Amino acid sequence: PLYGPQNASGILIGSGSIVKHKSHIYAFCSGERDNHAIYLVRWKFKDFANGFLGDMQWWYGYKGWIYHWKAVMKPIPVFKRGQTEFSVHPELPAYEYTTYISFQTEGIHSPYIFKRFGDSVIGKWGNFEPIYKVQLKKNQFIYGAKAHPELAGGDIIVTYNKNSFDFFDLFEDDTIYYPQFLKVSKNQIH
Repeated sequence: PLYGPQNASGILIGSGSIVKHKSHIYAFCSGERDNHAIYLVRWKFKDFANGFLGDMQWWYGYKGWIYHWKAVMKPIPVFKRGQTEFSVHPELPAYEYTTYISFQTEGIHSPYIFKRFGDSVIGKWGNFEPIYKVQLKKNQFIYGAKAHPELAGGDIIVTYNKNSFDFFDLFEDDTIYYPQFLKVSKNQIH
């Protein structure tokens, strides 16, 4: 079993993306009560690998990393306008000139897939910019865009989910609900 601390802040720990960097595991976390601000928590890799999640540290901006049991206020977001589901990747081979890149959608009313660059895991994170517009039929929406550097077939493969506000569309249209695959080229990023 995994043993972690209680979390009453409305922050969904690890909802976004998890990244290993040097001796730590970093989890990007969505704030469900504050318009999807994204927070960052970390554990020592050794503790994480052994299922001990009790000594997690939150990023508090200029105050640095603070253990959860010492925190008296909500952490500082590393960026805003995130999503519950997104991906963050360090030093993708196709993009040697950036340190971190993130892929996401923006809510269920936007047809776009976005990217943003970060100087480090804690930022500075840039604004997100659209890289692709998904063609949607009436009542459709997208969510859950994530990159998959482990997949071959393009500079990078991004998946997203397509669904419908009309429940019965699920039975009539077999192109929705299942992940959609998108080849993203360097030209689409810069």
